Amino acid sequence: MSKISFVYFDVGGVGVIDFTANNGRQEMLQYIGVPRERATEFNTLFDELEVQSSRGINIDSFKQELVRKFNLILPKKFSFRTYLADHLVANPSIWPVIEEVKARCKIGLLTDMYPGLLDNINERGLLPSIVWDVIIDSSVEKFQKPDQELYVLAQAHTNMPAQKILFVDNLQQNLDPAVEMGWQTFLYDPKNPKQSSQDLLKFIDKNL
Repeated sequence: MSKISFVYFDVGGVGVIDFTANNGRQEMLQYIGVPRERATEFNTLFDELEVQSSRGINIDSFKQELVRKFNLILPKKFSFRTYLADHLVANPSIWPVIEEVKARCKIGLLTDMYPGLLDNINERGLLPSIVWDVIIDSSVEKFQKPDQELYVLAQAHTNMPAQKILFVDNLQQNLDPAVEMGWQTFLYDPKNPKQSSQDLLKFIDKNL
């Protein structure tokens, strides 16, 4: 296995704890008044809208459509983007890993984001206050994981051969294109972040 020269970290599910590791989506549905019997319908539609948002469309531009379709009564000035940012949780176990890797090689973010959400995350201090060498934000690039184009772009920004890149993500479907590109990968478990961070650091120590 080649030595690692560049590490890409995902944000939601790795850098911060998001709804993939808890019941945050269910709590959001209750908060905005989605009827329980229509939760599956709402989630299916919202997942589709999130794909569009991750490719650059403001998630809140769909708000009125959702209000009409599900008879929602939203708080004044409600924002889906702000709600998500307010309910993301810092992952302190990953910070020492990021800081150690930063001292030893180049690092970046490779993440699916609503437009402007990464700024909200940084404003809330949910990620370490460091300078990332590369940031690949899906809402800026107009591609979303697992679009192959996003990984091609990400590799080009590293100026590294594929085998020297490590990608850390919490979803196997997002790691599969990286494997096809020849990258090294690590599947992070946001439901057990402390252990997963320790395992990640051991993996990196062996391959740096």
